[in-house]
Amino acid sequence: PSKGRFLPGDLREPEERWRARHVERPLYAADYAFRKVYMMSVAAEDEAHVPEKAVSGLEGWVDCFEKAEFAGSLFCGGINDPGEAALRKEEQDEAYAFGKSLQ
Repeated sequence: PSKGRFLPGDLREPEERWRARHVERPLYAADYAFRKVYMMSVAAEDEAHVPEKAVSGLEGWVDCFEKAEFAGSLFCGGINDPGEAALRKEEQDEAYAFGKSLQ
């Protein structure tokens, strides 16, 4: 009998061992202090799609921690040179509001 599964017995046992090792216990068992993870990024490019892959990668990493959550991201594009962000009041206001929203 297949016990409700479609795997032959010789495949079921390794699958159950793999599941016990990788699925039924957290990836990182040690306790960690962080609970909210956020991302702030800048780039010379100004298109909205620019941070998508970086944000997706960070979200995937956060998914490994049961007690943590991805709290959001802020992207400010069109910033290329050192000190340029200090001259951009609108972006500074966005960053301030973003930080306040995380509390």
